[in-house]
Amino acid sequence: MALIPIVLLLLDGIARQRGTIEWRGLRLSFAQAAEGATSGAVVPANATPGTELLDSGMHSLLRTARAASRNRIIVVDLTDGTSWWETRLLMVLSVASAQPGEHAIVFLAERGQRGHLFLGWAHADILRERLLDSRPHLRLAYEAAAKDAIRGAASLPLLPPNEPTTGPQAAIDEPRALGDPDARNLAQHIQRLEASTGAVPGRYPLTAATVIDWFYPVLVTETVERNATQELWVKAVLGTDARYIAVTDGQVYVGLLSRAQAVNSLLDGLLKR
Repeated sequence: MALIPIVLLLLDGIARQRGTIEWRGLRLSFAQAAEGATSGAVVPANATPGTELLDSGMHSLLRTARAASRNRIIVVDLTDGTSWWETRLLMVLSVASAQPGEHAIVFLAERGQRGHLFLGWAHADILRERLLDSRPHLRLAYEAAAKDAIRGAASLPLLPPNEPTTGPQAAIDEPRALGDPDARNLAQHIQRLEASTGAVPGRYPLTAATVIDWFYPVLVTETVERNATQELWVKAVLGTDARYIAVTDGQVYVGLLSRAQAVNSLLDGLLKR
């Protein structure tokens, strides 16, 4: 906190010279910022809520996940822990990870009588790998779907789950040969897993506790309140190298604010002094 005025003075000095600064991988041109300055503060209204997905059946979820992945932010509301299965989350993460660019997945949950509370966010591809590492049976289904995609492309017959391969098909079973599975193939394997009555339940519910347990090392949980003071906003903007800053209102999720936009808004305020 004590360093914030110093940082602002440094930025103000550079801004007055219309210079350029590179910091934490972000390159800022004060000359360009001066030309497009429109606001004097970080505006929480710029936070993007994202597209909320509902676990409403595999085929419906597949369609909506594809549509939602056109956006950069996807919201998964766990509610009271009965709304989502781990298998359906894998489906969403796989679809989002296969799209160009980075996609943020936001987790929300209920506590007591309050809903839509922010748990954290992370990039879809990182969450997918964490989920596959945490749940071996999901890894098996994912890799089986990837093998199906390779066999289909090579006009080779599909094999029943867990059946060993020999001859030319054996190379398909090498992990290094696997890519991302086709969404339809993955959906088929997930549905088979959900129908399983084996020792590992295919319909394992997602709760706030399981999300924290599996994903905590990669979740971005820091937030800034929508009505926070300017000093707290500056601290939030300059104190992270994450792509987004989570904005809340009494812990209730408002949206994700692009750090680049927040920094530009902060610099606009300095330039207009």
